[in-house]
Amino acid sequence: MRRTTLVAVGDIAFNERIERYIKRASYDYPFKEVKSFLSSGDLIFGNLESPITDAFIKNESHYSKLTDDPILGKRVYLKSSSWTVKSLKAAGFNVLSIANNHILDYGCQGLRDTIEALTKAGILHVGAGLNLRLSRRPAIFPLGQRRIGFLAYSYTYEATKNSCGCTPLWRFIVKQDVKSLRDKVDIVVVSCHYGKEFSFTPSKFQRSISHFAIDCGADIVLGHHPHIIQPIEIYKGKIIMYSLGNFLFDYNLYGIPLPEDLLFHTRLSVIMKITIHGDDDLTYDLLPIYLDENFQLKPVLNRHKISLTDLNSKSVSCSSIRKTAFLFRLIFLSLIKGNKSNFLLLASRALNKCGLL
Repeated sequence: MRRTTLVAVGDIAFNERIERYIKRASYDYPFKEVKSFLSSGDLIFGNLESPITDAFIKNESHYSKLTDDPILGKRVYLKSSSWTVKSLKAAGFNVLSIANNHILDYGCQGLRDTIEALTKAGILHVGAGLNLRLSRRPAIFPLGQRRIGFLAYSYTYEATKNSCGCTPLWRFIVKQDVKSLRDKVDIVVVSCHYGKEFSFTPSKFQRSISHFAIDCGADIVLGHHPHIIQPIEIYKGKIIMYSLGNFLFDYNLYGIPLPEDLLFHTRLSVIMKITIHGDDDLTYDLLPIYLDENFQLKPVLNRHKISLTDLNSKSVSCSSIRKTAFLFRLIFLSLIKGNKSNFLLLASRALNKCGLL
């Protein structure tokens, strides 16, 4: 069986600023300098954070928005114009995860529009749908004699039996999905939208659920959401990339002021190329890249300047003031809503986000 290569990148989000640069140049403008490395793969995979939609009604009821605060920061809504799918096509993407904390920023209509746009462009999507059953549907690629299957999960905007959303990152769902897909393909790739934003180290949950996915039969786990690079782990001969960082993401969009050195790291990323050999053994190569001031991706010529070992020693967490403010906001929300179960959900999510759970 011949070798197969999978190229994977981090978070992708178009917005008005990025779109203006593309309009002035060409659809492939952001990717021109890294296109040769992208196209060296048989498959190109990434995480699409911005819904492709003209919808304008924002989803303000979800806990991930309720626990954000305009004063404390992070009430961020993402979407992109319908034509941006041509940029994704120009970059060569075959499959995109849409399981993340922004894909329903404009409700089910935004998700429907995104799925329709990707389908028309011939780009497969995975990890979200109009109900739980559809969100769990894998993407499968036959490449010669080898079949590669993709699954994707998020712990925000979770789908239910009767409502749209992302495939929940729950152990029993991961186990069922991986074991079911394992019988249909040669390689199982699991994408997880997890972890703490701006943290250089994977959390205990990231490590635990990633190991669990591999124990269930996954071969590759690809992480998104922290916005910066996190380490790679080889576990039982399989590959875990805890965070690929940002790929194409406006560094002005975070909703909170970041220190200059941390902001710099949000503009650094890697393109990961995984080679699946004839005996299904896995090896990988990394191309470090950065996003310049004109929203064009550039290779980092001196690769040693980005050290995953160095990044592993750093960590950024919520300040004590922000943690306290979160708790007061949650108490206020619970009083308004008079909903004990909602309060408990909000509280647990916020405490987890701030590293207190």
